[in-house]
Amino acid sequence: MDNYLFIGNILPGDVDDNRFHVEKATYLAQKGIIEALSKKTGNLQVLSYPQLLSYPKSKIVWLHGKSFDSNGVHYRRLSSCNLPLLRIFYRNLAYLCQIVLWCVKNSNSSQKSHVIQYNVSSPSLIVTLVARLFKNTDVSAFLYDLGMPPSSYHLSTTKKTIHKLIDIQAKCLIKHLNFSFAINNHVIEEYSSIEKSIVIDGGISSEVLLRLPISDNRDNSKLILLIAGNLTETNGVKLLLEASKQIEDDNIVFWFAGKGDLVDEILEYAKADKRIEYKGFLSTDELFDVYSKVNVLLNLRLMPENEGQNLFPSKLLEYLIVGREVISTNFAHVKKEYGDICYVLSENTIECLVNTIKFINDNRETRKGILSQTYMMKTHTWDAQITKILNFISTGEQ
Repeated sequence: MDNYLFIGNILPGDVDDNRFHVEKATYLAQKGIIEALSKKTGNLQVLSYPQLLSYPKSKIVWLHGKSFDSNGVHYRRLSSCNLPLLRIFYRNLAYLCQIVLWCVKNSNSSQKSHVIQYNVSSPSLIVTLVARLFKNTDVSAFLYDLGMPPSSYHLSTTKKTIHKLIDIQAKCLIKHLNFSFAINNHVIEEYSSIEKSIVIDGGISSEVLLRLPISDNRDNSKLILLIAGNLTETNGVKLLLEASKQIEDDNIVFWFAGKGDLVDEILEYAKADKRIEYKGFLSTDELFDVYSKVNVLLNLRLMPENEGQNLFPSKLLEYLIVGREVISTNFAHVKKEYGDICYVLSENTIECLVNTIKFINDNRETRKGILSQTYMMKTHTWDAQITKILNFISTGEQ
């Protein structure tokens, strides 16, 4: 049985602990990876460093480490020094010590050892690549969150500089990995090579799988469309609102759920058009209840041409497994992999969106949603994705 070390930044329950600054999508992705790796390998240790806001935003200066076992996985949270000038140095040193200790412990084993890192910045790959100095040990990483953040994030000059330096370092070090798992093909082209990388664009979390199949509470006399998540221009809210003006059918309804800077605009539209409804910021259970009532889910990611090449929204994967019709803009490998199971817009225009909505309304017997759910259950659970990764590590074949 080979030895596996997963390097991330979450522990079970972190997403509900107010001390930690954990994005839910990141938490669910790492949780899914850890659960699947444990199930498939049977010999997994997880190293985690607490995600604290830098002091004084967080009042915590020092956090003690801890170790525990849960569901067959050995977790170790590293102790944390949270002072601004020391936290990055201490974090990398803490990871280095534990990685070396793990490698030394397994160096006399007849089995291979595999170090898998969630991203390439925490810790620095310089630290993780030390593991390659030990015999029978390979190092791989998920190539997520690379490149410059979109301009819509409005980062300060200092933060932009930090991201640029991290990106330069990543381009220098990723080529020294044994294997990598990229969010899309553009990342492979820019940072790695096709021989050492495969596309893993995310996975379906257990939080979603536990709620499937959803009930069918649709009103067949209507076509209800939904955008859920961040209600911003980047996520297509304005595009759909403008499209609603050109659709006169009273039975085509437009729902929005989530939060974002366009909520007020949605509410203004809703005053003038009874077909438009804002459902609020929903819990997961509430969101899946809404899913049960809608006909079409919209993933309208809109980015300037020179931005977003290194991204892939996890929301699309969730939409595709729900079992409803999905409309998506075309980016990354959406059309190539998912074009047969959802409606991919040929252009990011109001006219194209309106025509697609009308086509779905006029062709209710076309049920791509059933095809998408079957395909995603087969290929995009974290169990399926980790099986793909382990086969790649074992054989080098894609």
